[in-house]
Amino acid sequence: DCSTDNTREIALRYQRAHPHLVRIIAWQRNVGLHDNAERLIRALRGEFVAFCEGDDYWIEPTKLQQQVSLLQARNDVTAVFSDFVIADLRRGRWTVDFTANAFAHLQVSDLRGNLRGNPLDGRLRTLAAVYRLHVLTSLYEKNLPVKAYPFLDTFFLAQAIASGNVERIDSVNAVYRR
Repeated sequence: DCSTDNTREIALRYQRAHPHLVRIIAWQRNVGLHDNAERLIRALRGEFVAFCEGDDYWIEPTKLQQQVSLLQARNDVTAVFSDFVIADLRRGRWTVDFTANAFAHLQVSDLRGNLRGNPLDGRLRTLAAVYRLHVLTSLYEKNLPVKAYPFLDTFFLAQAIASGNVERIDSVNAVYRR
């Protein structure tokens, strides 16, 4: 992040305070969504990956543990999503309607199968998911046309579905700012 809002300094402070938990991967210039995602995914270590980008945020302290526990319990599961709500900027203030969760009336079975007829239509966001790392690294190892997609959420989901089962935790754990 080459923003001018002091983000890098704040992140570096966290890295110094928690070097066993935080590793900053920084660029000298902004490289764009796709190049940044590929560089980061190739640099990741561990078994699982979760994203919380930009101004989105998680509101449930156990979000990651719930999702990782499900992944650890079931080797057939390649990604676990939680529900989220959307924040809108109205008259200069962020408002969140916690009754309008993104997955209302959505079944786990809706996360499987042919995405063309899938009712998700933009309702999956990276902030709601935890993936097995190999699902995302395989996108780049197979030289799939990742850069052809304007957003990575759907491409990541498609790869998770192609690689195994996708599950959902039925609780609101994050806020997506539109």
